[in-house]
Formats: sequence, C-alpha cells, structure tokens
Amino acid sequence: MFHYQIGSLEEEPPVLARRLAERGLTRVAVVHDRSPVGARYAECFENARVGLGLETTGSVAIAPLAQDAGSAVAGLRDAKPDALAYFGLGVTSRAVALALADLEWPVPVVANSALMFGYAQRDWRDGWAGWEYLDGVADDNAVRRRLAERSKRAAAGPIGCAAFDMGRLLGEAVARADHLTREGVKDGLEQVKQLPATSGHDGTTMGFGVYDHAALKGRYLVLREWKAGKTVQVAG
Repeated sequence: MFHYQIGSLEEEPPVLARRLAERGLTRVAVVHDRSPVGARYAECFENARVGLGLETTGSVAIAPLAQDAGSAVAGLRDAKPDALAYFGLGVTSRAVALALADLEWPVPVVANSALMFGYAQRDWRDGWAGWEYLDGVADDNAVRRRLAERSKRAAAGPIGCAAFDMGRLLGEAVARADHLTREGVKDGLEQVKQLPATSGHDGTTMGFGVYDHAALKGRYLVLREWKAGKTVQVAG
C-alpha cells in the first residue's frame, strides 16, 4: 500500500501542541471522538505536550456521531483551561462548536484536519470562526498556483490538490515501470523521488522508496482558520 497523507494521526498533534506553546496557551482541555482515530490523536497529543510544558486540564471522549456535546464541554470549562483541543473524524466538531456558543465560552480552539469538512459544509464554517486547524493546502505553494491557472476548482481545496498529485505520482510510476503489471507499477512508484507537491507549503516534495510508502515529504501540514466563511492561512 502507498499512502498520500491528507493529514496524519501521529504528526498533526505535535504541530498543534507546538502552536499552542507558541501562543502561550499552556493549560489545554481535550475533547476527542470515542473512536480509534480520536483516541490515537489524543494519545499523540499527550505525548507531544509533555515536552512542551503544556498541561492537560481535562480530557473527555464523545461518541463520533454525537450531536450534543454540551455537558462534555461544560465539564471541561470548569477547570478554566487556556485553550481547547478537538480531535476527531469531524462530525462532532459541529456539536462542540454549538456547545461553545451556547455556553458563551470564547476559548481559543485548535483542531485536527477534520475541519476540512468546511469545504463541503458551508453552514458549519461560522461555528469554527477563530479555530486554528490543519489543512493540506498553502497559499505560498507555487505548484498549486500553476494548477490554479489550469483549474481553479481543482486548486481550491485539499481534495483537488491531492487528486492531481496522485495522478502525477502514478504517471511518473508508469513512466519508470519496466512492465505494466502490479509489481511493475510498484517498482515504478518506489523510484519516484523529489517530485514537487501541490499540497503543503512551498518546497513540499513527493516520493517513495522500498521502505517508505508515504508520499509527502516536508511541511505538508498547513495551519489555517475559518474566518468570515473562508479558510485563511495562519501567519507564522
């Protein structure tokens, strides 16, 4: 199996933990899905925050399809954290946003790449206003800008950029394959190196190896936030 990383359970939490530390938000409450994905995110965040001097004031798991997170969020507020971290598949991010609004609790929030749901769920965006989250596209990526000249729709979000990159990876693999069989294409993929990526910050590359089947190399996770109904890259 070859992997194009639209997010990462292991790599996203350390990025968010470092961002919280940069902002001086050291007391963090965590809400995550009660699922293998949510639990792994929370575990990796716990590992990352220790070395950065962050304190977890509380942690709560909610059902991955929960529509009401009011009591869970209210319980986290009692410890007076500096920030809230959300980790999950995305559906519950809407419930958490509604709970924060109902409680009138303007706590800073960071979230994993689940907030890319906003590209499809336009009516969810305002609830995430000010939340910093991880995305797959950056405004400074020259390859993405060239794609936009050909197709603004494809370059507008992470799925279009990823699809374009996957096609390029396969094209490069076929060009390198000695024979067009499953084994031949696998060998071809393992020879693709240093291909500039459409996703991530400028300078992100793609490639594989015999023991490395993850495509993206470099700063492929991008901090963004939803603001006035649009996704905006976070400075810094």
